[in-house]
Amino acid sequence: MIDKSKLQRLTEWWRPKAGTIFSLLLFYLTLWDVPFSEGWRLLVFSFITITGFGITGYFLNDWADIPFDRKASKTNLVDSIAIIWRPFILLGLLGVTLMPWLCYFKTDSWSIGLIITQFVLQIAYPIPPIRIKRFPIVAIITDALYAFVIPSILAWHTFDISSNFNYNQGQYSHYVFLFLWMFALGVRHILSHHVVDRFNDEKTETPNLANQIAPLSIKRFTERFLFPVELLGSVAFFVSLLRFSEHLVLGIVLVILFFGFKHFRGILPFFEVPFSGTSLDKFNAFYLGAISSFSLLVFEKEYAAVLLCFIVLFSELGRRGSIPFKVASYMFNWSLYFFRKYVLRWSEERNFGEYYPARLLVLEERKRKKRGVVAVFNQNEGKYTETFVRGHLKNLPFHVVFFYGWPSPIFVGSSNEKASGLGFKEQVIRVIRRKLSLESYQQDDALIISKLGRNDVRLILAEFGTMGARLVQVSKATGIPLVPIFYGYDAWQKETLSENKEAYVSLFEIAPLVIGVSNDICEQLERLGCPENKIEYLPCFVDLSRFQYVQREFVQPNFLTVGRFCNSKAPFLTILAFNEVIKRVPLAKLTMVGGDENGVLETCKSLVKSLDLEGNILILDALSPDEVHEQMVQASIFVQHSITTPVTGDKEGTPVAIMEAMATGLPVISTKHAGIAEIIENGVSGILVDEFAYKTMSEEMIRLVVNVEGMKNMGKKASEAIYSNSYLTDNVDHLTQKLERYIV
Repeated sequence: MIDKSKLQRLTEWWRPKAGTIFSLLLFYLTLWDVPFSEGWRLLVFSFITITGFGITGYFLNDWADIPFDRKASKTNLVDSIAIIWRPFILLGLLGVTLMPWLCYFKTDSWSIGLIITQFVLQIAYPIPPIRIKRFPIVAIITDALYAFVIPSILAWHTFDISSNFNYNQGQYSHYVFLFLWMFALGVRHILSHHVVDRFNDEKTETPNLANQIAPLSIKRFTERFLFPVELLGSVAFFVSLLRFSEHLVLGIVLVILFFGFKHFRGILPFFEVPFSGTSLDKFNAFYLGAISSFSLLVFEKEYAAVLLCFIVLFSELGRRGSIPFKVASYMFNWSLYFFRKYVLRWSEERNFGEYYPARLLVLEERKRKKRGVVAVFNQNEGKYTETFVRGHLKNLPFHVVFFYGWPSPIFVGSSNEKASGLGFKEQVIRVIRRKLSLESYQQDDALIISKLGRNDVRLILAEFGTMGARLVQVSKATGIPLVPIFYGYDAWQKETLSENKEAYVSLFEIAPLVIGVSNDICEQLERLGCPENKIEYLPCFVDLSRFQYVQREFVQPNFLTVGRFCNSKAPFLTILAFNEVIKRVPLAKLTMVGGDENGVLETCKSLVKSLDLEGNILILDALSPDEVHEQMVQASIFVQHSITTPVTGDKEGTPVAIMEAMATGLPVISTKHAGIAEIIENGVSGILVDEFAYKTMSEEMIRLVVNVEGMKNMGKKASEAIYSNSYLTDNVDHLTQKLERYIV
């Protein structure tokens, strides 16, 4: 397959340089009313020689730059070509470039001199010992001459002597202005390239003016001198042609002034000119040619083919990534693929080469789309504690479209593409209006619905019941089945239940399936009004490929707790329990891992300080899954004192960190709380105590930490309990089977 980066390197000059020259030539045909029978030949042979000059220049430049580009790991087309073939390719390019003059174009001493000068400059610019590019200022002038000035003058003059439609060939004033225009244009483009490429050139030790002069100074020079000269030169060139076609040329002059003065600041003679390009560049490279082609078409319909080709080659449609570019690329690549496969009998891996892994991903994605498109909605893009959501996104065998945000706007994917399309100002206004009950989510929902339709979504998976409630109207409007998963607070927290009382009624009515991650939650869902036949149990996803059994010696009395510093996990009660442990086991250590929620972290740190436990308790911020695994490997016992909060009524589901610890063979001491009691057999695969009984927990911690054999046996039983539970080992398969029943 073609290396796209090399193809881009080869064609990046096309629009600014070749587009400008072709626009001039099309204007020439319009100016002299050249008939199609003659015009198409002039254009075809011009295309050959302009392309030949461009590719030859890049070939010579890349050949000379091979040792420098290797240092900077920069793409170099010629470096991938065997040395023996390079001279033959160069001779072929020279032959193609000169062919139009040998078989069609007329020449005179002036055109021959321009051709020779062009080749001399192209050779002297990159090739040692001359290598003009070593001298930045001279290099910029040289580059402007052979890239813009000479090709433009040569093309215009060649049309003059080859077409015989210009009866005033003795007039040369317009060449002076054409030189001025193209020279200023070329220098500006090359200076911009120096600024953009200054870091690469620094790596390759290539002299670069932007490494000697501040880019801001270059920009000022461009704005105050180069661009005004370029604008003046282009206007003067066309004004000098007024004697041949007043109305057309006058119109072009007005258009140039319009594009040029779009950059005018209002304080003479200053303009605002970016390094990335100007409006005048667009006129030079496309609009002039498009206007000229259309003018030709008005008089001869055959020029329609010229207009179409020009649009494809030089408009946005012809740029890399456009439909015509992709079609041409696909046709070439797949022709090459079938030739290798059926004629040369190459294997798939050899045929695709370095693109083979990407090809496998494409095929896998096709399989996923055949199984259905599922939209996964979550409030957060990638909250550190929600590893179960990331597990769904990564492992579900469907084509997954990820939406996140709460309550609005909703974003799509891992980028900041808004499904609800609101800027910051609009978001602020929307929040204020909603707080005042002046607006619903209807506008946002319409945009979300549009995204779902464009992605052909067949099922909505809502992570957390609150997100399911948020999407009720979306599901109703689209007819797309909505399946929510309840994880804990969304089923228990009093304020959440109060806020979503009516929404939950609607959710339970339209949802074909409602999943609870613990039997405790499933029973609560039924109490909340969800029909029993819609409720199904499935614990949280646990990445068992990462949290595998570890053989420990249990030498050090190291306790570990992992989870948010929040009220339902009650880390302050774990600290109180550990405070009792330290009285009996002075060398014991407790590591606490997790991020803050509602200021609980500061409360815990204050408690640690007040109990004088700073030397025994290490509090760490949230860690990555790999870092959590490392902490579990070093620990002896995992502790977590989860509770039903007295005020808010908040409860856990089935804590993932406990299941991860058990999977690695770490004995767990926790509470008889929610789903924890469903996965731990008390006294066998772990130890459970009553909620708030921190002194009882401390006694169990002391009893177990001094019993090495007991820790080993319990840790092994804990791991077996996890790995014998198909809901955990085949979690994604179970979820897939449940969802597949309802994919429309």
